[in-house]
Amino acid sequence: MSVKNRSFNVGRQSEQLMNEELFRLFESIRPLLLDALDGKDGPESETQGSLWLDQAKNELKTFNKERNQWDTIFNDKFRITGELLDEITPANPVKGQLWINQGMLWYFTGQTWQSVKAFDPSESEVYYSSFEDFLLLSPMQEQSNKVVDKDDEGNDISLVAKSQYLTPSLKTGRFYIDHIHKVDYEAMNQVALQYPSSITEESTPSWVHVNPGRLTEIRKRFIRIHKDLSSIDIQTERTEFYGYKRNSPFGHLLRPVVNNNETRGDYYVRPEGIMLTFNAIEKFDYILAITYEFSWIKTYGILRKSNSREDEKDFYVGDFSGPVNVFLEGYDLENDLFYHNAESKTINIDREQLENDIEVSIMKTFKNEYGVIQKRSFSGEGIIRMRKDFTNPLVIVNGMAHHKAHGGISIDNEVVLVKNARKGMTYSIIELEYDDEKLLHEAGIVNQEDENGHAFIHIQDFPYAIPDTHGIILFVDGLLVKKEEIIRDYANNRITVNGLAVGQEFVLLHDKDHMLLFEESTGRAIGTGKFDESLLFMNGYLLCNDTAIVSLEPEEDFYDIAVYGEIKQFVSTVDGVTSRIYKEWNNFTKEWVECSQMIASQLDGICFSYENAITAVIINIPHTDEDEFDCYAYNFAHTIENPLVIKSKQWTEEEGTFIPVEEFFVPGTNTLQVYLNGVRLHSNREHPTIPGYKESDLGDGFYLPVPYEGLITYVLERPEKGATRACDRILLTKEHVMNIPNVYRCPIPLYPGWVTIYVNGIRMPHESYFILDNYTIKFKDNLTKLIGHESNFPTRTEIKGNDPSETVELPFIKEDLILIEVRQKYDKQEKTYTNYKPDNQEINVMEHNIPPNILEANDEILIYINGLFTGYKHNVDYRKDRAKGVITLLNDSYSRLINYDPLYKFLETDPKKMAKWELKYGRPYIPKIKNVVTLEWR
Repeated sequence: MSVKNRSFNVGRQSEQLMNEELFRLFESIRPLLLDALDGKDGPESETQGSLWLDQAKNELKTFNKERNQWDTIFNDKFRITGELLDEITPANPVKGQLWINQGMLWYFTGQTWQSVKAFDPSESEVYYSSFEDFLLLSPMQEQSNKVVDKDDEGNDISLVAKSQYLTPSLKTGRFYIDHIHKVDYEAMNQVALQYPSSITEESTPSWVHVNPGRLTEIRKRFIRIHKDLSSIDIQTERTEFYGYKRNSPFGHLLRPVVNNNETRGDYYVRPEGIMLTFNAIEKFDYILAITYEFSWIKTYGILRKSNSREDEKDFYVGDFSGPVNVFLEGYDLENDLFYHNAESKTINIDREQLENDIEVSIMKTFKNEYGVIQKRSFSGEGIIRMRKDFTNPLVIVNGMAHHKAHGGISIDNEVVLVKNARKGMTYSIIELEYDDEKLLHEAGIVNQEDENGHAFIHIQDFPYAIPDTHGIILFVDGLLVKKEEIIRDYANNRITVNGLAVGQEFVLLHDKDHMLLFEESTGRAIGTGKFDESLLFMNGYLLCNDTAIVSLEPEEDFYDIAVYGEIKQFVSTVDGVTSRIYKEWNNFTKEWVECSQMIASQLDGICFSYENAITAVIINIPHTDEDEFDCYAYNFAHTIENPLVIKSKQWTEEEGTFIPVEEFFVPGTNTLQVYLNGVRLHSNREHPTIPGYKESDLGDGFYLPVPYEGLITYVLERPEKGATRACDRILLTKEHVMNIPNVYRCPIPLYPGWVTIYVNGIRMPHESYFILDNYTIKFKDNLTKLIGHESNFPTRTEIKGNDPSETVELPFIKEDLILIEVRQKYDKQEKTYTNYKPDNQEINVMEHNIPPNILEANDEILIYINGLFTGYKHNVDYRKDRAKGVITLLNDSYSRLINYDPLYKFLETDPKKMAKWELKYGRPYIPKIKNVVTLEWR
């Protein structure tokens, strides 16, 4: 049967085609030297297996009729070297495939990419491991002979033998004895350590090596062990495992079995995963799997080690924002002896100040300032000149508080005179009144006693003036009183303190916002510096944090990657109500099954033992000062020191013009950016007369110039690398227009640096303007003057009433505004492309010629559609897929921001109509309406 209905006995047919087999052969090679059709991947064919030589690519292809496409012959075989020079990681590689990256040759093992070694491994696996990004050495191989302590004097003492071990690097690895993490080894150099042989001979020494320089991700997964099933199908490459008991938050390192010796191992490595030993199944109930991903493109990841034995102690103060004062045993602590990190919400105090269980109190303030008294008056008073405006200051000198009501200080404008104060004394000033908020309830002298001779402070209408749900801050003779020592007597409208005496001075503050924290109300923290993920050990055992189990993604996202027994806590919010449900993956029924209350209770006690803050880890489980903590905090490769913060919220006019900001920022540093429905709004700092948003003095929000209803997005871009501002800004108006069309004079220098421009709040791509010199900019569209002013305000014609023949000319008198920002480059990159396919939710890197390193951007990618800022956030509104080479947009608002060509949309949904269009005009329809997408990243 021929491919086409063809008769061989009717008509004048060629004698060479009178044979069915010859005709089939003709149809198979007929397309061989034809050109590809416009918009198609090859010529037209209807014969399965027909051949075509793609001369443009020098590839021989065969036609796949089922998929209606031309496939390269021997394609899988060619893939061994076919993607050798690709800039991004080859998608769907085959076993043995080769790839050159950063000058190194890699091959695919079937599971992961590994570098091709330059020499054969020696007997020491450490030499081989010097090329590895991750390595688990268990057991470690002892090197040479044992060493003993020196006996120079010849005394009759027992000698302690020590075993020596080589590692890839002591700086980046972790040492274990059996299941427990150890830091008490003796470092001999950067790659060698020694440990007492009496311990190592009876145990298994292990070493975990992680290369932080190429580390791009740490993925934690929490799995329940089923006692009747020893195998767990999970990735073993670049993965370490820890075992947990059901009622304990402490993780034990699991060691691989070597040479079938189960006494020194806990699991066997299998091609499909791991198989637990009988002892491991009996001993543990859960497993934490930690998998490390490494980059081939980027480097410069960082590991920071910190521990509880260092010279400082950190306190987690939660949502405290703004300035704070710290008190030790009631005395105010000098500001250079503690550090308040507003980002990580921690207070760091020099440990020398905390000896002998000193009581710590932390007070949030409206406004404060610190200093040292430099001068004295002729009458012997210390002189303080206030740098800020204070309405009702509490002045603290040498740790003790004074108020003007007591007469110990006098205030004249910005000058404060303090009796008996000497030069060199430190001082602090706290504001007690700010806007409509008043802290001070009363300041005076204790002058009343009860019938038993106990002094008290009378408070008029005490239950109504200071309800029991509000706090009290009390200073007596300048010292802060601990809140537990304050005795409230609502029946008699009074408070008292043990030891309070008549004649003592007091300052009573009404703390309705709970601005005072005591040590037992704070959390223990360990400072780390900026990091992305961490491992925290308590007394040698690994603690688990919520990144291993909490998921904001829906259950469906894990159907293809979950392993049997894996547990997630799915968090969802419906109608403002947030639910948290533990579910376990059942591999047989292919569904997430809700965990029992007993299991949920066990998970609560294990998986939230600590949490990551921005520059610290917060310890949530009970502990004492004797407990030791060791933290490994990782900055992923090319992590930004101060990443962008993007937040969006729907707003109504009834909510007012003040917009709160959850993260504290420093006003006046150009840190804050504000967008209204994607349109950039300038601040009142850019121009003295044109209204914009106003930053609050406390850095906790901003004020809009007028009430607004819609989507508000703010971005916090903190200054980098010691800079005082995130960028320089200027708002250009008609005053900056030069005599040449579309050329404007900028008062601030435009280079060196990275220039960003908004015209009436719409972001302009870099391709739309030239920088002529350091202070001059020219926009490419010279047909229209950009900034409107009296000489070029346009007029528009409008129909008057309902009669089309009657029109009226309306002048346009609102001038255009250009906002220019100049910042240090900090490896910033930008790409603008035109999107003709509005239904496509994927941004293909190669298709749009976008640098492939965008897929390894660790800061947010700023996405603008037709100049409007989307406010999209990584893993919430978009995802980077390095394997596919695409950025997938997840937010539904994308379809609302895209402009559609209705004819293109119609033809796309009807292939027959599109084919008729191509037949009539000789080419596919090109949309007349296009969308400009700008991406900015670093």
